[in-house]
Amino acid sequence: MPTERLMHITETYQDDKDSRLIRVEAYYRNDTPNGVGVIIEGGDLEWFDEMMRDYEEAWEGADAAGRDRIVGAYIRQLRAWGTKPARERSVSEKRFSALNIAFLERHNFVEGDRYNGCQFTYDVDPDRLGDLL
Repeated sequence: MPTERLMHITETYQDDKDSRLIRVEAYYRNDTPNGVGVIIEGGDLEWFDEMMRDYEEAWEGADAAGRDRIVGAYIRQLRAWGTKPARERSVSEKRFSALNIAFLERHNFVEGDRYNGCQFTYDVDPDRLGDLL
């Protein structure tokens, strides 16, 4: 399936009020010893979409130098958290890792492949699936 079609489907799920985010997988340099891999599932993940809106608002309100600082800060955080074993990362570090990776991928600072990027799983009413596609 072409990338453009996948992006359309993802954006449709995110905008559809009858779908619910149930799992986030995020990876940054996960093929290296200091990479980050995060899987967040279970419970209410509405916080993820809310926080991504905050990230986007900060991005839109920043000038070029501010945007450079934002990207640099997100990458520095990921590199720092990648030095810790996954089981020693706090819930907050895991959440912000996923948010940072999703943001960096959305804005093409991370190219999605097997070791970088995000996957989102949504719970969608099967009767509405045809409408969304």
